[in-house]
Amino acid sequence: MDFKEYLVARKKTPMEVFLSVLLYLAAFILAIVCITLLSAFGGIGALLAVGCFYGAHILSTRFNKEFEYIETEDTVDIDIIYNRSRRKRLASFCVKNIEVLASVDDTQYNSRLKEQFDNVIDATTGRKDVDVYFVIFEKKGKTLVKFEPPYAFVERLSKYSPLKVHVKKF
Repeated sequence: MDFKEYLVARKKTPMEVFLSVLLYLAAFILAIVCITLLSAFGGIGALLAVGCFYGAHILSTRFNKEFEYIETEDTVDIDIIYNRSRRKRLASFCVKNIEVLASVDDTQYNSRLKEQFDNVIDATTGRKDVDVYFVIFEKKGKTLVKFEPPYAFVERLSKYSPLKVHVKKF
C-alpha cells in the first residue's frame, strides 16, 4: 500500500491576530469585572477571572491551523489540525471519481472556479509564493477544494486518472 502525507502550516491572517488580541482584551475586562463584583464571595471572582483567560486561550488556539494532505493509493484525504492537537477531516475523495484537478493558474481549467458549488474548502497556507491546485468532486453536493500539494504529490495522482489530473508544467 502506497502512503504519503504532507503537512503545511497556515499563516495567521491579520484579522486572526486582531481577533486573538481582542479575545485576551475581553478576558482581561471580564476578569476585572468578576473580581470587583464578586469580591464579597471570596475566591469565586478570582476563579471566574482565571476561567476567562483559559477560555480566551482555548478560543485563540483555533487560529493555529495546519493542513495535512494524505494520499493512500488513489484516495486523498485532507485534514485540518488545530493547535497541533485536534484533527478534523475536511475532504476525502477518490481520484478516479473527481471531475478535475488542476492548478488555479492553468488557463484551460481555471474558469471552472467560477461555477456554483455546494461546498468550498480552502486548505491553503495563504502564501503567494506556492502553487495552489483545486479539485472538484461530487460528494454530498458539488465540492471545490483548494490546496497546496507538492509537485510529486500531483504527479503521483495523475497516474491514477491522467485525463482528470493536470500537472502544472514548469
